[in-house]
Amino acid sequence: MKTGQAKPLSADLPAEDSGLFKYPITKAELALYWDVARNTVRAWDAIACYCLPEYRKTYPVKEGKQGKPNTTVPLQPYQIWVLNRIRFLIRRSRNVEFTKSFLLQNRAAFSKEKFDAEINQQQRSVA
Repeated sequence: MKTGQAKPLSADLPAEDSGLFKYPITKAELALYWDVARNTVRAWDAIACYCLPEYRKTYPVKEGKQGKPNTTVPLQPYQIWVLNRIRFLIRRSRNVEFTKSFLLQNRAAFSKEKFDAEINQQQRSVA
């Protein structure tokens, strides 16, 4: 990278709150933890569901709803990790459309595989 050249946004994505990624929690609990409105977490969740098929598939399917995800269940650690990254992107860019575009163009940076690798790396560094 040349001097003065901005580093890619994906290089700045947060890895903090590692304790947050151990147990399922509700959107309301996550909103309290992050000190945001529950509807804000729901909006970030809707963005993730729209842009990231792997995220959407993490939800169980509603019975009798033709494959629609049941988004009323607690969030899994992978989903919390994705929402944390979306939270960071929206705060940094202040632009939802940019965030959606970024997610669509960088799906691999938000994959379950990437999440597992980061969690494993954090666990090794603690041990």
